Amino acid sequence: MSLSVLRSLPRQLTGNTGNPFFTGGRKKPASNNPTGLKWFYGRPQATDVLTHSQGYNTKVTSLIDGGQIFNNIDKLLKNAQKSVLLDFYELQNAQLQPHRTAPSGTPGADKQQKIVNHLVKLVKKGIKVKVVLDNSWDQYENEFHNQKMIDYLKTNGVDVVTYPRDAAKINHVKLLIVDGKYAVLGGMNWGNHSPANHDACVMLEGDDVGNVANQIFKIDYELSGGDVSTLPAFKSFPEEKIKVLTTAQKGSLDGGKNEILQEITRRIDSAQKSIVCELFSMTDKIVADKLIEAHRRLKQNNQPGVQILVDPGLYLQFKNCRPIINYLRDSGVPIRFYKVDWAKEEKLHAKWAVFDDQEVVVGSANWSKMGLESNAMRGKPGTIQHTFTKGNHEADLAILSPQIAKAFIKQFNFDWTYKSRPVQGPKTLYHTVPLNMRAQLHVDPFDDPLKQKTDLPGDGKIMA
Repeated sequence: MSLSVLRSLPRQLTGNTGNPFFTGGRKKPASNNPTGLKWFYGRPQATDVLTHSQGYNTKVTSLIDGGQIFNNIDKLLKNAQKSVLLDFYELQNAQLQPHRTAPSGTPGADKQQKIVNHLVKLVKKGIKVKVVLDNSWDQYENEFHNQKMIDYLKTNGVDVVTYPRDAAKINHVKLLIVDGKYAVLGGMNWGNHSPANHDACVMLEGDDVGNVANQIFKIDYELSGGDVSTLPAFKSFPEEKIKVLTTAQKGSLDGGKNEILQEITRRIDSAQKSIVCELFSMTDKIVADKLIEAHRRLKQNNQPGVQILVDPGLYLQFKNCRPIINYLRDSGVPIRFYKVDWAKEEKLHAKWAVFDDQEVVVGSANWSKMGLESNAMRGKPGTIQHTFTKGNHEADLAILSPQIAKAFIKQFNFDWTYKSRPVQGPKTLYHTVPLNMRAQLHVDPFDDPLKQKTDLPGDGKIMA
């Protein structure tokens, strides 16, 4: 990158080093900042107080990347007074699971490693700590997911229940609730390496936390065998500016929820100006068709239309993750790969979108069949392979706040301009990976989808 380009970048994004990829350090807001955004750990951050018609209100704060996310989580756990509730896909600590940790100096990594100790200390202080963890089969580790952590927490007096394996493919939720007043929900796992990923959450403080607790944690805790009479009482409020959305929470093939898919498709259909997304996985055909239709409609009305950033790793490693991305690209939708730092094993792990600069949908749900459809179809109708499989249990929030949207849009514009590359075949993408990292990817570098048709396969493995 040229010196002239570096000098033109916002100072809040470049940090003291002038490096646009700098992620360390805490930045103060510029005195002449017209958007009201603040800058922490080289990332924009916005706060908005949403007041509802009946007088209740909730303070919402955007959290982008590990520095913002885990430093706020650390503060919440340190200051917990009554209760801590966790509903999570992954919780790790290097002392129990020493493999694959975040690189030294990664913002938020030190705070992530303190989480388990915080939980144990809180229990010893008499504070109620209740945890729901995924315990699905981990084919890569050849053991049940989180099993070492579950055993450790139980040994230290933490109330841990496991999401039933027959209720969903996996419990993919990432939710923390503290004292019934604060909630953090989004896409960031709490694994050893998670702080190195590009990801996002939101933090709530106020009345809407009761809705989150009642509609996600309370149901999950009871479904997992927990005694709900031991939970704190939470008051629910009418949903106006913050909607709680779940997928497959009921856990049955005939009664699972598809609230996240319904909200996403509704907002795509009703978009009047723009849709921007940062996504780990984009493989759902229903959503892809609607994005293509929306982009064409918006461009015909001289509006910005749709822009999508996706993680390149899944595309490189798994053939079944390629057709939808190729389909979007070949249909004229602007879609690009996020420039991950392969050497740090970084992923674009986010799952968020901003609609018309007004509403943010953010959470745990990948835009895939397993993430969005509680009854995910596999195979072609009319064939013996045509079956249904359980989707993941997911949790998202839809937040109507132009102020919160500004932080996500600011990050997206930076990522699109300085941290993205065109969607190209895996052969080309493979050569962007450092030599010492290629063996870990397990890909065929000569399997180039640019030479394939964009016809969508009717069968095949469905990725989460």
